[in-house]
Amino acid sequence: MGTYLYRLGQASHRHRRVVLALWLALLGLAGAGTATLPDAGTATTPSTGTATTSSAGTATPAGTAAGTLVAAGSESQRAADLLRRRLPGTGADTATARLVLTLDAGDGARARLDDPVHRQAIEDVLATLGQAPLVGRVGDPFGGSGPGADGEPGAPGVGSVEGGISSDGRMAYTQVTYTVRDTQLTARARAALFAAAGPARAAGIDVEFGGTALDGVPERSYLGSAEPAVAAGILAAAVLAAVLGVLIVAFGSSVAAALALLTAVVGVTVGGCAAWVVTSRTGTGPATPLPVPGAVPVPVAVLGLTVAIGGALLVVTRYRNGLAEGRRREEVAGNTVATAGSVVVLSGLMTAGTLTALSVARVPALTTIGLASAGIIMIVTLGTLTLLPAVLGFAGSKVTARATGRAGRGRDGGERWGRFVVRRRIPALLLSLAALGAVAAPVADLRLGLPDSGATASEGTQRRAYDQLAAGFGAGFNGPLLLVVDAADSADPTAAAGRVRTAVAALGAVALTTEPRFDPSGDLATMTVIPVSGPGDPGTADLVRRIRAEAGALAVTTGTRVWVTGRTAIGLDVSWRLARVLPLYLTVLAALAIAVLAVASRSVLVPLKGVLSAGLSAVAALGAMVAGFQWGWLGGCLGVERSGPVAAVLPIVVIGLLTALATSHELHLVARSRAELLRTGDPGQAVVRGTADAARAVTASTIITVVASGAVVAASTGVMAGVLGALAAPAGPITASIGLVLAFGVTVDAFVVRLTLGAAVMSLLGRAAWWLPRLPDHLPAAASPGPAASPPLPAEVPTPASTPVPASMPASAAVATPAVAPALASVPGPAEVPTPVSAEAGMGAGAGAGASV
Repeated sequence: MGTYLYRLGQASHRHRRVVLALWLALLGLAGAGTATLPDAGTATTPSTGTATTSSAGTATPAGTAAGTLVAAGSESQRAADLLRRRLPGTGADTATARLVLTLDAGDGARARLDDPVHRQAIEDVLATLGQAPLVGRVGDPFGGSGPGADGEPGAPGVGSVEGGISSDGRMAYTQVTYTVRDTQLTARARAALFAAAGPARAAGIDVEFGGTALDGVPERSYLGSAEPAVAAGILAAAVLAAVLGVLIVAFGSSVAAALALLTAVVGVTVGGCAAWVVTSRTGTGPATPLPVPGAVPVPVAVLGLTVAIGGALLVVTRYRNGLAEGRRREEVAGNTVATAGSVVVLSGLMTAGTLTALSVARVPALTTIGLASAGIIMIVTLGTLTLLPAVLGFAGSKVTARATGRAGRGRDGGERWGRFVVRRRIPALLLSLAALGAVAAPVADLRLGLPDSGATASEGTQRRAYDQLAAGFGAGFNGPLLLVVDAADSADPTAAAGRVRTAVAALGAVALTTEPRFDPSGDLATMTVIPVSGPGDPGTADLVRRIRAEAGALAVTTGTRVWVTGRTAIGLDVSWRLARVLPLYLTVLAALAIAVLAVASRSVLVPLKGVLSAGLSAVAALGAMVAGFQWGWLGGCLGVERSGPVAAVLPIVVIGLLTALATSHELHLVARSRAELLRTGDPGQAVVRGTADAARAVTASTIITVVASGAVVAASTGVMAGVLGALAAPAGPITASIGLVLAFGVTVDAFVVRLTLGAAVMSLLGRAAWWLPRLPDHLPAAASPGPAASPPLPAEVPTPASTPVPASMPASAAVATPAVAPALASVPGPAEVPTPVSAEAGMGAGAGAGASV
């Protein structure tokens, strides 16, 4: 691999104008592709990406969108697919919106919503909604009364589910059912929903909005305001400025920092636009730029930026060191990519593999996001290996300006810390474990569940609608269940459906069960079940299990097949699927990390230590997640007053992202330690030097991740409202939760696990850490940013059979490959030989270059 990377780096540097032109062309094509995506006012089908329109001028659903959060093959999804075929427009996963209308106390105690003036205003709202884009039907709040404020059930029937008025007449709601899923709703459709409330508000009626149609959508973005876009741009610029500042400090050169950041931004932009175009054109994602779940792509973008900048840190630093040694620029570029590029490739493969492994959950949304994000990471990695050497060629010697003094001070601090840990390895080990244990203790109380609008920010319209509907009609109205009854094998489908309804109502914890509604054939019925508890309450999950358990008996007594579906049931199935698949996902991550670290370290214990330490970081992050969100310690920071179970999507996403970052940290530390071990034969000095060289870069990478994650949290929670005009990012607290936990986990991993616990363990293991049975000579080894290797020599030049090993190091610690450079500086390739360098150059070559991703 080293030979090919050498040639790639050399060619990129030599033909830098061509390489730059190619990347600019890719950037232009990616931008043009996103500009030609379907218009925001056009709904596309998930299967073909083409718009379909019904006779009423509204889009009709077809197929299951990969962007929809469903559990493939689950009962709820099978039932939703059956409804889509047999009863179009009543699917369990079609978008719905709720309008909750209330009268304030100041309107007079005797005022009611069914008064002529107020009723006329509400009917005007209903008429406007009926003509809105993509609307299938609108419930009538006066057609059937729901439960009153005292919780007594109202008249049964569809009207009591799709609309109702409280017993005191001061609160009402109506449900808007769309013909498409929420992932297919357009900006024009949502804007029409908000605009329709005008007549009611003019009559003094307060209107709040809820439902799946608003999930992950900032209200302001559909009110004709440009504030969110402007604020997002300002926030992104602030993040990039902060990252640039960190890079300037790390490099001591504004030119080097600017080139690293430029390459990262270009790579992430090209990859992100390409992923958006591919998923939209192939129907594997929604037609909007914010895929579902909206909480996931934002942290993935942070990860992509971190990967790109981490690789750039490694390459630029190695390139500058090569120039400082007085070598030709083209040769330095080849050596840089051959050495540092190996670490970049392994880091990219680990990160991409981690994201691809999300597909084991068989949740289409996560599979789509994982594969698309893996593609982004590989494009970013390719940019680091090609575009960066090209632009470095344009910069010339400017990248070395003002770097030496600051880099030296950074190494001194890292070396002092490394020596401190090595001298006091037992106390460092025990204190680190104690700290991690304290943070991880709440994991024992981890409870995964289904997030609902009750967990959103208290000042949002969705949260107000949720609370008002729960107070006036019952918490279960926020999460109805949909029963699908297939009575094709029953002699009397109507009677059979009635018996199913009676049996379900008798289960308890049911506030309301509607009359069966049959399809044209008369043998498929649906009915809505309103639980007593809310959608995120354990009682609702228990009710779903009880109905499904009762379905077997009902099949025998009534000759019907009964399924439970609806958005609440689909969400529960996803939560249960993610909880079940988490052990398998962790196993896949462990296998990936062991494989990557084994190639890098060529040892047995180092990969095991790396995986176990990454597990400690993940458990600590989970503990913080439980304390912060399940126990509610951070609820105030997120604007959420009600604590509840941890959203099931959070552990699998956060653990995946954190494992990728932690393994990259370990990869760079191992590479530097291995290089120093082969140079000196002293395992203690190897730990010190590995920690010293990687400390500053790992710190810079961690700060960048925290800054980017902090921006995500700020945007998602609206804490920047005073500066950025009430910015509301998609997915709100869920996105903020991922950002907070990821920032915390990366910080713990960098400073507690890698630079303290890991260094102490490596010091205790000594030479045993690098033991490996003799392997075949052709097995590749990862390069490290150590002393430079010379360019490949002609094939006829003889190559030594082996590299001498210092007498102080056992033979088992040697790398069993032909012509390995003494500092593991290059991957074995055809006829590569080491180039002697001074001890000072060898020790300083990787300073600051172990930039973790």
